[in-house]
Formats: sequence, structure tokens, C-alpha cells
Amino acid sequence: MTHPLYGNIQPSQQHFRSVLVGLPDEQREVDLGSLSILERAIGLYGAEGTHPVRPARVDRYLDDFAALDVYLLRDSMERYGLLKE
Repeated sequence: MTHPLYGNIQPSQQHFRSVLVGLPDEQREVDLGSLSILERAIGLYGAEGTHPVRPARVDRYLDDFAALDVYLLRDSMERYGLLKE
């Protein structure tokens, strides 16, 4: 439902990444295009040199990274009607 690289943030700058995954009710087979995107993203995150840089003081910003991830995920959930008010 969401692209694993959305949000215009480089994998080396991300400390959190949530992804919405789902199948429409009428679709029972896995979408191979979506699976390929997910597999490439996992490969990209696992590639040498793409892990988030962790300077000594990055821990003070982990709450900010988490808040950004929640904001992006919430936006996607609202777009798909998955949040109840």
C-alpha cells in the first residue's frame, strides 16, 4: 500500500521505516510488481554503506525520527481510510 522508500528520505538517513502492506478483498494473488519493489528496497537497506549513520549524539534525535515515521504512516493510513476518528 505504501512504497518502502517514500517520504523523500535516503535509506542512510532513516532510523525507522514503517510500510503498509495489504491485498484488496477482490485480489487473492500477490502482486509480483509490488513484491519486486519490496525486495529491491530490502536489498537497498541491506547494502553496504546504506545503514543509518549513528553519530554519538543521534540518540537525542531518535524520537524525532520515530515521529516522522508515524507522521508518514498516519498520512498513508488516512489516505486509505484505515484510521477511525
